[in-house]
Amino acid sequence: MIRGAIQSTRNATFLERLWQTLPNERDALRPYVEKAKAYRNECGCIMGGAFFIAALTFLICDFLFFHQIVGGNWLVAALRIAAFVLGISMLGKVIGISIARIRLALTYRELRLRYPLEAR
Repeated sequence: MIRGAIQSTRNATFLERLWQTLPNERDALRPYVEKAKAYRNECGCIMGGAFFIAALTFLICDFLFFHQIVGGNWLVAALRIAAFVLGISMLGKVIGISIARIRLALTYRELRLRYPLEAR
């Protein structure tokens, strides 16, 4: 059940071993399995979308209040805006994936602390 849901890593093996050796604890382990699945499969789209909206809001405010976006050539300005928005969106995506990986590591750490004898 677990190996197919989570990519094979040392921590996934630990979680699978807990699942197999502690059948009475499966109800307590199920939330950890679900968290691990969710964090492992996180693509960062929500954070990338939030950064996209923030970049567009920044550009609109910059244009309305400071008029600095357009320097004369609309094509250059449009390419610069597209590059800025794409770059900020990709940054948000990377940050979203990084946060999910940190949460995954903390979930496994919590499991190892909760079941210390089974970690050996």
